[in-house]
Amino acid sequence: MSVSPGDTFLGDPRVSQSTVGHLWIVVEVYTPDLDTCVIAIMANATSGALDCDHCCVIERGDHPYISHQSFVYYREMVEIPVENLAHLKQLEPLSVDLLSRVRQGLHRSKFTPRGFKSKVPRQ
Repeated sequence: MSVSPGDTFLGDPRVSQSTVGHLWIVVEVYTPDLDTCVIAIMANATSGALDCDHCCVIERGDHPYISHQSFVYYREMVEIPVENLAHLKQLEPLSVDLLSRVRQGLHRSKFTPRGFKSKVPRQ
């Protein structure tokens, strides 16, 4: 399976059978040193949570799946082997502009987990 930054998936990549309808965004893809496993760094978009920030707001029309204002939920970012995404429904990728906004927000957010900022390029 080939995955690129900006690709999007429906469902939760952390579980094998997900019924959660959140949009998950591939923010970066990398291969760790001395390994052959390709890893996707992912964040999801949510319509709101008490602990989400506003570093990246996604409006209706920014992506075909988004029907109302949503926020990238950096607090719950994950690293997932690309092969583990095969069970998820792949949706349309983000525009170049929206991927850039997601990455910029990752670097601004105080909720981004430790270690992710060094793995994702600034844009």
